[in-house]
Amino acid sequence: NAVQLPAVVDLRARSELFLYNAKGALREIARIFEPLYGQKFDHKFQKIRQWAEATYGPDDALTKLLLSDAAWIECVIGMRNAVDHPGSGDGTLFLQNFRLASAGPPMQVAEPTWHRDNEPPRPIAAEMSAIMENLLTLFEDLLADGLMRLVPGGPFVIYEVPEAERDPSIPVRLRVGLANP
Repeated sequence: NAVQLPAVVDLRARSELFLYNAKGALREIARIFEPLYGQKFDHKFQKIRQWAEATYGPDDALTKLLLSDAAWIECVIGMRNAVDHPGSGDGTLFLQNFRLASAGPPMQVAEPTWHRDNEPPRPIAAEMSAIMENLLTLFEDLLADGLMRLVPGGPFVIYEVPEAERDPSIPVRLRVGLANP
């Protein structure tokens, strides 16, 4: 019996390019600290987190935000570093295209996965979607926090629109309103 499996053409090149661009997006996001706080960090979010904690304290919203996003940020940077420096401290990036998960019956096809040394394989497509969402919300949250710190106690607030109330054609997550209407 023979089975012809689907495949993502150039899976390695596409995955590596995605990680390169995700790391570049993190570098661009980190640039927000220079105009808003007068601090320059490149893409070193560990240093940003340490600065936020030293400046505002461990219970500050910015510190908590950076701490809550630390795991996925470090994962993206680590995976990209594994591409640039395979076998280094960040390990090696392993990819698997579609493959036969079970010869059945019924036959089961496993989706493409990626992982580094000693990590379980994770679905690439779902993780890429999560990373893109995380990049967007990280930037929005950092911008909102920075803008609110420019004029503390000012007439405006930034609030999150509940997901159930967002228009799917224009999914606005944050809005600006008056503090005391």
